[in-house]
Amino acid sequence: MSDTAKSFGYKWDRWKDICYSAPVMEEIREEFIEMFELPGWAEPRSVLDAGCGLARYREFFPAGTIYQGIDLSTAAEIARKRYSDRPDTKIDRGDLMNLRRDRLHQPDMIISVGVLHHLPNTEKGFMHLASLLKDGAELCVSVYSRKSQMREFLDDAIRRQTTKMSYEECFEVAAALAATGRELTKAKVMIAGMSLQRFIYWNVLKCYHNEEFGDDYSECVMFDWLSPPYAHSHTGGEVRSWAENAGLVVESFRSSGAAHWIRARRS
Repeated sequence: MSDTAKSFGYKWDRWKDICYSAPVMEEIREEFIEMFELPGWAEPRSVLDAGCGLARYREFFPAGTIYQGIDLSTAAEIARKRYSDRPDTKIDRGDLMNLRRDRLHQPDMIISVGVLHHLPNTEKGFMHLASLLKDGAELCVSVYSRKSQMREFLDDAIRRQTTKMSYEECFEVAAALAATGRELTKAKVMIAGMSLQRFIYWNVLKCYHNEEFGDDYSECVMFDWLSPPYAHSHTGGEVRSWAENAGLVVESFRSSGAAHWIRARRS
């Protein structure tokens, strides 16, 4: 997993400013609450963020909530400095697969957003986090969803090359694909109720571009997909089956097109 750690360390260090920016933070906050169906939720007393990156989800829990984050990359060190004055926040650098229940603060909620699909085996990662839950605690996980056959074929073909590139070379590919997405947004063409850019993005080629957040953020998203050694996609049925096999009760399941979001509880 050392290549994964290096890839994400490069990503988070290069794009930390845009990822911490207020507009991006607000968007991921709204997505977190909407997709895990948490409006009006009772905030947990303690949270474990498995694969926390820059620990941005710390911001969504009130002061006093015990937050423990763990990440394999150097992002953990950036986050530790950011939250060094928070006695309710502890961030470690390490492998989430090495977490042990008897060494945790018995969290009420474990979250892992956009992380497990970057492990060698997504299901194994899910089952490991499920094993850490105490009775009544919840697990919130999001993983990449399976796309169209053409999109999956091209994604795999491109990633077979980009995962072997230097980070700067991979960045150039990320920038080119983000620029392709930007140019496609200018085409005033609709297909099946979608803009040309969105139709191609969902069905043919990942060429992400976010007009609101601009090129820098769009390149970050593309690099996140192109560089890590593992980037598995899954069907909704697969994700639900993991929860059921772990003996969890599914409280919420939603798919956004890009990912599946599941919230499940240890009864």
